[in-house]
Amino acid sequence: MTEQRTILRRKSTAARQPDNRLNLFATVPLGAEELTAAELGQLGAEGIKAVRGGVSFNGNRSTLYRSLLQVRTASRILLQLGQFPCGSPQELYDGMRSLPWGELLTPTMTLAIDCTVRDSAITHSHFAALKAKDAIVDLLRDTTGSRPNIDTKTPDLRINLHIAKNQASVSLDASGDPLDRRGGRRAEQAATNRMAPQAKKKTVARTCRTMNSSMGATTAPTVPATTPAPTRTPCHAFATRRAERSGKRLASPSIALRERVALRRFSKARRNNSGSVMQSRCLAAGPARILGAWRRDRAARTHRENR
Repeated sequence: MTEQRTILRRKSTAARQPDNRLNLFATVPLGAEELTAAELGQLGAEGIKAVRGGVSFNGNRSTLYRSLLQVRTASRILLQLGQFPCGSPQELYDGMRSLPWGELLTPTMTLAIDCTVRDSAITHSHFAALKAKDAIVDLLRDTTGSRPNIDTKTPDLRINLHIAKNQASVSLDASGDPLDRRGGRRAEQAATNRMAPQAKKKTVARTCRTMNSSMGATTAPTVPATTPAPTRTPCHAFATRRAERSGKRLASPSIALRERVALRRFSKARRNNSGSVMQSRCLAAGPARILGAWRRDRAARTHRENR
């Protein structure tokens, strides 16, 4: 008895569905549009067009994934879903309902809508976002019987709505979080150390080095390093002049600032006859020598008045 074996063969590539072209948009910091366009050109994007604050381009899913992983100067990558006229709230509601949200959302998912409005009949971005949200949840409630929830911090689907000159453009935020948080960066770390401005500087420097090498320059001219002048606050400058007149040395800007604030509080306390309360507050806020400095200043003022 012979044993029959079933061999599962992979389907041919001709039977696969074609990869449709996607309309994409990369949001970038002002001034970095040309750099982002050059990066997208190296990744194989097509139809690249730099506009103020972003770059529009076309590509397939592979182009989308490569831009999400490799573009350094962009903040977000948006996938355009559709455009429609938006001259009134009802047109916005009907246009949002006409999009295929049933293929993108389920009642168990969460969503958030980011909206910007410019030169349109609808002037309030928050109102436009609420109207678009109502259209989406009403459509899902009518088709499935339940509606998705709203999560503005970590939604499953983030939608970008841009209304300009009574024309609405709806896109999906393909990046989710901003691209400067790639690699598991925490929110507070990404807020203080954003990647896009740093990548802009590095890309400009790399471009300048390439231009110098192509023009035959062997070494770039070195600029002597200069020590930046220390920044001084107005309170510190006042305290410095006062210390120079008295022949004493000022310890630090922070101590001078605290002394100036303490003297101001004590002067106000003397006018209000509440010196004991203000003394305790100033002692809690600064070192004990602040009180001594104020007492010496008061003694010198009394000595000049009695002379």
